[in-house]
Amino acid sequence: MITIHGRTKAQGYSGVSDWARIGEAKKIARVPLLANGDIHHPNQVAEALRITGADGVLIARGALGNPWFFREVSNPEVITMEERCRVVLAHADRHLAQYGERGMTTFRKHLAWYFKGDRVTDLKNAKELRMNLVRVSTLAELKQLLDSIV
Repeated sequence: MITIHGRTKAQGYSGVSDWARIGEAKKIARVPLLANGDIHHPNQVAEALRITGADGVLIARGALGNPWFFREVSNPEVITMEERCRVVLAHADRHLAQYGERGMTTFRKHLAWYFKGDRVTDLKNAKELRMNLVRVSTLAELKQLLDSIV
């Protein structure tokens, strides 16, 4: 199996993944080929597969803070704020069980992904919430913030 990312090393995280180029590789590949790069939303999976002709795709940053991504590929739905907060708290509980209460500091990066701008468009004061979320230091603080939005 081969996996090809459609951006070059020089591009890093900038630029756009070249799915057509992955498609060229697929035409000559003799083993299954997976496409990777710039699949940030579930509705992009079908387009990436169509353009590349790949046997599958790999998802990276598109799934950060969005564990619903894979289900939404075939079943698009709106994730309610209640559901989002429930999953965030379950994730935080598991994270803290692994790393201890001080692990909340490392969990902040996940909070930024869960409440990324395009994921919480219906939330008033989203910017302020994100600023507060990335400063939480305890599970109690996190619960209090999340309770204030549901």
